Amino acid sequence: MDSLKKNGPIILILLLTLIPRFLMFPFESGDYTSNLSLWYDQLKTEGFQSLKTGFHDYTPPYLYLLYLVGFLGLPKLYAIKLIGLLSDYLLTVSVFLLVKEKHGKKPGFMAAILALYLPTVLINASLWGQCDSLYTAFLLLALHQWMKNQDRRAMLFWGIAFALKIQSVFLLLVPAALLAKKQMSWKEIVWVPLIYLIAILPNWLAGRPFLDLLGIYLHQSGEHTGLSSFAPNVYQWLSWAPNELFTQIGIGFVGSVCGLFFLFMIYHKAELKKERILQIALFSALFIPFFLPRMHERYFFLADILSLVYAFYFPRKWYLPLLIVSASFFSYLYFLFSTLIVFPFSILAALNALALILVGKDLFQTLVLDDGSISDSQSTL
Repeated sequence: MDSLKKNGPIILILLLTLIPRFLMFPFESGDYTSNLSLWYDQLKTEGFQSLKTGFHDYTPPYLYLLYLVGFLGLPKLYAIKLIGLLSDYLLTVSVFLLVKEKHGKKPGFMAAILALYLPTVLINASLWGQCDSLYTAFLLLALHQWMKNQDRRAMLFWGIAFALKIQSVFLLLVPAALLAKKQMSWKEIVWVPLIYLIAILPNWLAGRPFLDLLGIYLHQSGEHTGLSSFAPNVYQWLSWAPNELFTQIGIGFVGSVCGLFFLFMIYHKAELKKERILQIALFSALFIPFFLPRMHERYFFLADILSLVYAFYFPRKWYLPLLIVSASFFSYLYFLFSTLIVFPFSILAALNALALILVGKDLFQTLVLDDGSISDSQSTL
C-alpha cells in the first residue's frame, strides 16, 4: 500500500499519456491499408509458414510480433498499433535511464514523460501505425551502456536494433569513435551480425531462402529511387539533380566523412565521457540521414528523441528539439494528409540544417578547441 501511495502520481501520469494515443487509434494510414493490414491478414489466415514467401519488405522480427498480436483477439487495427504503443513505453524507459545517468531520477522521469508527448512519438505509433520507437529504444539503451563503459551490452542492444531496422546505422559514429579511441574492443562488433542471424533463423526454418533473408536491407534500398521520400534533408534543395549520380555522390560523401571522423578520433587525445558520447550520437543521427539519399520522413526519429535528451544534458540548447522535432512533425503531416502543407519542405530541411550546424559546432568546439573537456556551465540542469 505504501508503495502504491508513493508511486501513485507516476502511475496516474503514465495512464494519462494513454488518452491521446487511444484517441488516435481509429485512424487508418496509407501504410496500414496498403501494407500492415495485408501482412496481418496473410499471417492470420496462412500462419507462420506464410513467412517463407517473403510477402513483406520488413525484417522478420517485426513480422514475428505481428504474428503474435494476432492471437490477442483485438480488432486488427488495434492489434497492429499495440506493437508501437508498447514500444513507446520501452522508449520512455530508455530516455529515463539516459537522463537519470546525468541528473538523477526526477529529471529522468520528466524527460521520459516529455518523450511520450513529443508530437512525432504520438503520431508515429498511435496515428500512423509505425513502430520506430522500438528500434530507437534499443539504440538509446545501447547509448546508455556505452556511457557506462558496458560495451558488450551496448553492442547487444545495437544488434537488436539492427535486426529490427537498418536505420540503426544512423548511430554509427558512436561505436566508430569508441573503436578509434580503443575504448571498445573490435571483437564486440561480432554481436551485431550474430544477433541478426539469430533473428532471421525462425523465418529460415519456416522456409524462406537464407540468402533472401540476408539481402532484405539490400532489397529495401532499391524500393525507392527518389533522392528523398518526404525527408527534410539536403535533397529537398536538389530536386533538379540527376538521381543516380547524386545517389552515388551522397553515399560517397557520407562514407567519406564517417571515415575521416574515424581517423580524426584515432588521433584525438581526450577520453570520451558521456556528454561527448551524446554529442556524437546526436550529430550522427542528424548528419547521416541529412546527406544520405532515399531517406524517408520518419528517418529523423532517432534525432528527435536524442535532441530531447541533449536538451537535458545541455539546458542552454533547449531550442534544438524545437528545430528537429518541428521538421519531422510537419513532414509527417504532409505524408499522412497530402493536402496539409504547412511549410515547404525546403524550410523543413533548413531547420534540420540549422540544427546540424549547431550540434556540429558544439562537437567541434569540444573535440578540437577544448580537446574533449566540458565546463560545468555547459551541462548543469
